[in-house]
Amino acid sequence: MAKEKIQCEVNGQQVTLEVEPDELLIDVLRDHFGVKRDQGGMPSWGVWCLLRHPERRVVTSCLLPVMKADGGKITTVEGA
Repeated sequence: MAKEKIQCEVNGQQVTLEVEPDELLIDVLRDHFGVKRDQGGMPSWGVWCLLRHPERRVVTSCLLPVMKADGGKITTVEGA
C-alpha cells in the first residue's frame, strides 16, 4: 500500500508525516514521537490522547486509524 501524507499538530508541534493508510495512531505516535508511557493504570499497549478534530474528544490511540487524525490537534499525556 502506498504511503499518504497527513498534517497534524502533536503536542503543539505542527508536523507532516508519511504514513500507511491502515496504521493506527498509537504506532505513529510511538515510531515518530517516542510516546510509550502508560499513565494511571492504563495497559502498556494503550496511550490516551486528546484529539481535536473537529470536536474535542479523548480517544484511545490504539483504536484510531491515523488517517482520522489528519488535520487534527493531538495532545498526549506527555504533552499535557
